Amino acid sequence: MIELLKNLYKIHRNLILYCMIGCVGASLDFCIFSILVYHNLLHVQIVNIISVSTGINVNFFLNYFFNFRSQGKLLLRWLSFYSIGILGLNLSALCLWIFIKHWNISAIIAKLCTIFIVTAVQYTLNKIISFRKG
Repeated sequence: MIELLKNLYKIHRNLILYCMIGCVGASLDFCIFSILVYHNLLHVQIVNIISVSTGINVNFFLNYFFNFRSQGKLLLRWLSFYSIGILGLNLSALCLWIFIKHWNISAIIAKLCTIFIVTAVQYTLNKIISFRKG
C-alpha cells in the first residue's frame, strides 16, 4: 500500500502540490476577504478583487519556486498564471450559475463540483502555458 501511494505521488506530484498550494491561496483569500468585509473598509467587490488577487499571487510564487520549479520568464509566467486565475474565477461563476439556476443543484454541491472542474482546467492550462519547460 505504501509503495502504491509513493508511485501515485511520483506520477501526480505536480497535481497534488498544485492542489495543496491552491488550498493555501484559497485560505488566504478567504481570510483577507473576511477581515476586510468585517471591518467594512471597502466595497465588497473591491475587497473580493484584493483577496482573489492575493490568493492568485501567492499560488503563483509557491508553484513557481516549489512545485514546477520554473526557471526564468518570471513576468511572462506570472501574467499567464494571473490570466488563468481570472479565467478560473469567471468559469467558477458560470458553472455555479448553470448548476444552481438551470439544473437546480444545491449551492454546496454546485460549489464542490465547480472546484473540481476549475482546478482541472486551471492545472492543465498552467502546466501547459504558465510553467511549460523551455
